[in-house]
Amino acid sequence: MAGEHYVQVLAHPEKRLEEADLTNNSALRKVVLGGRPRARTVTVPAHGLVGGN
Repeated sequence: MAGEHYVQVLAHPEKRLEEADLTNNSALRKVVLGGRPRARTVTVPAHGLVGGN
């Protein structure tokens, strides 16, 4: 479905690394689906230090 959507990004979800704080291992990233069925476009806007497409 076209529109703005969010994808959850998890850092090492299997928790194989030991760390003191696990609360910062998840982030949401916006993706924008456009176009029409069978001809969709995907745009990922830049966010902070992470570039977009």
